Amino acid sequence: MRLLLLFVLCLPLPGLVPAQPSAARCSPGGCVALFPQPRPFLEAWRSCRDRGGDLATLKHPEEAADVAQLLDEAPRPSPGPRRYWIGLQRQPRQCQPRRPLRGYTWTTGEQDTAYTNWAREEAPASCSLARCVALSHIAGAHQPPAWLDGACTAPADGYVCRFAHTRACPSLGAASYATPFGTVPGPLSHVPFGTVAAMSCGASTPASALCRYREDGTVGWSPPGPPCEEEAASHEGWCEGDNGGCQELCMDTGPSHTCACHSGRALLADGRSCGPAPPCREHPCEYACASEGTGYRCLCPAGHRLARDGHSCEDVDECAEAGGAPCEQLCENAPGGYRCRCRLGYAGDGAGGCGDVDECELPGVCHQMCVNYEGGFECFCAEGYELQADGVSCAPLGAAPGPPFAWPRPPEEEEEEEEEEEEEDLAYSWTPGHLGSSDQVFRPPGR
Repeated sequence: MRLLLLFVLCLPLPGLVPAQPSAARCSPGGCVALFPQPRPFLEAWRSCRDRGGDLATLKHPEEAADVAQLLDEAPRPSPGPRRYWIGLQRQPRQCQPRRPLRGYTWTTGEQDTAYTNWAREEAPASCSLARCVALSHIAGAHQPPAWLDGACTAPADGYVCRFAHTRACPSLGAASYATPFGTVPGPLSHVPFGTVAAMSCGASTPASALCRYREDGTVGWSPPGPPCEEEAASHEGWCEGDNGGCQELCMDTGPSHTCACHSGRALLADGRSCGPAPPCREHPCEYACASEGTGYRCLCPAGHRLARDGHSCEDVDECAEAGGAPCEQLCENAPGGYRCRCRLGYAGDGAGGCGDVDECELPGVCHQMCVNYEGGFECFCAEGYELQADGVSCAPLGAAPGPPFAWPRPPEEEEEEEEEEEEEDLAYSWTPGHLGSSDQVFRPPGR
């Protein structure tokens, strides 16, 4: 009986089984991964954070296109539309329908964007509930997923995480990649540092390789060569006898064979002989290589410079260099460039400058009176009324004070509000603590 009880206690609980990505897309600067497990918004955000990432932000058309291709390539258990969380949410009473994000904030803390794709042209009339955004994706539609907003205690069909990294290894082709954020079936163009690639090498034991730091400061696979090279060269069959006619290595592929050469040498035009490899053939350059006589020189893309090791590239932080970025207020460094941002209460002019936003022109900002000032605004009440704790509402003097501005909201209050809204199948009652505010005077944060 004790053994049976111990066995039951050791079984994994369904709620504790870690989510795994069904697909991922990676570049030298990061990965986006799709997790098809149904989760409420808060649990989806925590899942991404626990793996070292965040819910995906789509602030630029390139980021949106990358996520759209990820969703198109991901396996689907059944046809029909699917909804996947991204990192965009809005606090109660923070509607700004005239701004691109309509008062929503990225979970990374920014409020700027160069891209939107709202499913509805008009923002919902109700502004009292917190809401969040999911991508509405239809397989085979060949159009960018639309942004669908709603209240969110009910789970979406999944969520998209973004993981940033500064070093990556090139793909090894068809393999299973155990990345820091989960196991992903190949192929991938790049994989982050710490990934283990596993592949089958014919009838032998499966081979594996680790993406790790080298002694020279670069990142590469260990072992460095193709994991199946030795097994392929020694495989019996086509390569028996005269080594398949190959000068160095013979690789038996089953129905045929190919010749290969040892490290530092290259296959000649006859497909059998080997000679010295061109300088850039097996170069250790992170980005690009230029041949110079019998040697080579490593090159870096725009916005990067060659590191001291002469092989890897490091990003240039234009925000930290004098005269590097013409941003009036805030500068955000990005791989290969930078982005100018404005503090809360200001809007960008597209040329690095920031102008004041008159929040008092937005409907519903204050219940009674609003005063705009540079970078913010303040609500006031008429004589006989007093400002409530949310900094927006007014109530008669002496009336019982309303609830303070705090989340989560009572479930019964959410249910009453949801009955008045359409398409409320995505319920939500949370925001990251660093985005919340109960101040009565809305001022931009300091530098």
